[in-house]
Amino acid sequence: MKAKRITTIALGICLILGLLGGYYLWNVYTKQVSVATDVGVKGGIPSQIDPKTIGKVVRDTATGKDFISNQIIVEFNTDVTEETALAVIASVGGKMEQRFTAVPLFLIRVEDGGDGSVARTVVKKLVADPRVKRVDLNFLTTKPADNGTAQ
Repeated sequence: MKAKRITTIALGICLILGLLGGYYLWNVYTKQVSVATDVGVKGGIPSQIDPKTIGKVVRDTATGKDFISNQIIVEFNTDVTEETALAVIASVGGKMEQRFTAVPLFLIRVEDGGDGSVARTVVKKLVADPRVKRVDLNFLTTKPADNGTAQ
């Protein structure tokens, strides 16, 4: 009987300690999250985001396709080093966002007011560069609706 009582007391102490530890951890976590989300936020927009770097969806009048106003996809010739590719990108005011595969294919970002005019100008500059194999605006693609007709 004495062993059962000691076991019950030990389990009760473990339960209380577990609850207190969980409560403490939850308080620490929520305080860290609130500090991280409150820093530099005015009107719900973090202050470190520059509006010129936010891409907007724009319709290309020549093709009728939508594209991201500040993004360009550029593929360099295979003999172009990554260092040279990054220098070319920087020379037109772009910044590398992502490199795709072993092919020197890059997603770059340019500062644009949201109408795509800067991106179009950069595309024209890159087309004229002999080190560039292909360059295009970052067009959006959509998957056609299935409508239940697929087999």
